[in-house]
This record gives sequence, C-alpha cells and structure tokens, in this order.
Amino acid sequence: MAQSILIVDATLFVNNEQIVYNPNSMTYKEGAGEQSLKPQSIGGGAVLNLFSNNLETNFGMVKFDMAPTVDNITLARKWKKNGNLNVVQFFTDNADGSVKKTFTGAALIEDYEVAFGQDATISIVFHSNPAK
Repeated sequence: MAQSILIVDATLFVNNEQIVYNPNSMTYKEGAGEQSLKPQSIGGGAVLNLFSNNLETNFGMVKFDMAPTVDNITLARKWKKNGNLNVVQFFTDNADGSVKKTFTGAALIEDYEVAFGQDATISIVFHSNPAK
C-alpha cells in the first residue's frame, strides 16, 4: 500500500479575499446530506430496505477560527451583513493531489462570538449550498 500525505492546511478565500485563520481549525461538510434506511417486511422473515435522502440536511458547511483582531471582527461583521451572498472557497495541494471546493450562498446563520485574550478565537461557521 502506498503512503499518503496528510492534508494539514488549505488556502481559504471568502468573497475572493484570502483569509488568515488558526491552524488545525478548518473543517467542512460537502452537503451530501443524511440518508436513512427503513426496513419493510416482505414476509417469511425477509425485509426490503427503503433508502431515502433527508433533503433538510443537504447543505454545506465551512468552519474555522480566527484571531480576535479588529480586522477579523470587521470581516465577521461584513460576512454576517451579507446574508447568504457570501462565497467560500478553499484549495490545498500535496503530492497525493488536490482538494478544491466552492460553497455558494454561504451565510453565518448563528451569531459569531468574539472572545479577547492570548488564546482566544472568533469561531466562524458558514452554512451554504452543497459544495461544488
């Protein structure tokens, strides 16, 4: 089996502006949603499983933390005011290949929380259309 290289960081953009974020804080969900199985009896102890998609869960998500600076607080406020007009993109490359994702219709659904201090962060959570 060939060795793989861990992805340890990505270049992140919000509305075409490169974002500086805390290492090891970025995560995402593509927005494929959740699926479920519902067994149906067909007699004789046998079942037929019905597969379904929960369309209510078909949304993308990008999370990351930023340092509590005046510039980052200003960015968070701007993103919140944009509603769902934000576009979040990231890419990363290594010897194994690349990962590139774009999340349109991105919005800060919850209010962001700002903490002050040496180790404090601003946690940003965008919800969006499924990733492209």
